[in-house]
Amino acid sequence: MDLAPILVSEWEAVVVPEGYRAEVIRGEFVVTPAPVFHHGRAQSRLLVLLAAAAPSDYEPVIGPEWRLDEDGVVAMAPQPDLMVVPRSTRGPAVTAPPLLAVEVLSPSDLRGRLVDGTTRREGKLADYAANGLNDFLEIDLTGSEPVAIRYEREGTALVEADRVAGTATLRAERPFPYAFRPVDLIS
Repeated sequence: MDLAPILVSEWEAVVVPEGYRAEVIRGEFVVTPAPVFHHGRAQSRLLVLLAAAAPSDYEPVIGPEWRLDEDGVVAMAPQPDLMVVPRSTRGPAVTAPPLLAVEVLSPSDLRGRLVDGTTRREGKLADYAANGLNDFLEIDLTGSEPVAIRYEREGTALVEADRVAGTATLRAERPFPYAFRPVDLIS
């Protein structure tokens, strides 16, 4: 099935109902419900942690989309749960790859399928890799204990570099040093 392209003018006119968010993943318009409480808790704790660790000319932000327009069409417009971007970033959307993007997974990220058959999680990972993201952090809250997975760019793909669960500590050196235990994000 071919998808009709989403024009920039159409995208900018989209009205999203309160409690939902809209994204363009792999060229597909996707609307999902707002995250649940423990998702928000993990997001806000990561914001504090990464704000303390990021280089002084960068800051973590929650909310804006990372949008890529090509010839008047929205090629992608995911809304990562958190991005670390230059403090000088302005505008309604981030238009260059962030230093670090973070996704806190919900069950719908793993179950929801795009037209091409991939999950939303797989689609975002492919879009991120295709559009220049070098460092990605994923927090999986869908299992019996929280898991942190860190990805690094290799060629044209983001590949898993580290994975820790529960009380184990994730220690990253790139794109800047930070460390945390997944359990501390939700307990």
